[in-house]
Amino acid sequence: MPCLSEEAVKLLANAGKQDLHQSLEESHASVLKQRAAFVEYGKPEELSDKRRAKLNCDLLKQVLIHRATHLMTATGQMLQAKNLYGLALAARGHIETVAMLGYFAKRLAALSKGNIDFERFEQDIANGLMGAKHDLFDKANAPVNMLTCVENTDKHLDGRVIW
Repeated sequence: MPCLSEEAVKLLANAGKQDLHQSLEESHASVLKQRAAFVEYGKPEELSDKRRAKLNCDLLKQVLIHRATHLMTATGQMLQAKNLYGLALAARGHIETVAMLGYFAKRLAALSKGNIDFERFEQDIANGLMGAKHDLFDKANAPVNMLTCVENTDKHLDGRVIW
């Protein structure tokens, strides 16, 4: 399933950006391969703490994958509509998605090094899944601040070659 519509592909071709089109399609296909329709969770009250944390990590991963694929598709729609504001929002959404993933990669690294305890990690994942601050969720902890995610992702990736 292509990421971009024929009209969006033509716009990129007319601008001499066929390489960008190819890169977007390859990235979209790669992310789609990781997407699952659902995560079999079972009954939360019957899960061990470690099993629940693993499943919550799987859920968070799928949330971010689904968000990324939909943002990629929306990018094509915004390009076709020549909606720069929509493109900016899609770009921001991608940054936030990567930042959330990087933040939790850093938290997982901290757990594996013994810098945070398991209970704290489990709570962080649960808060990440909630991902909303609204009166409807007044009893829930606030999600991690997005700037904190960006800063922690930068620290986590610092010195690593990712290209």
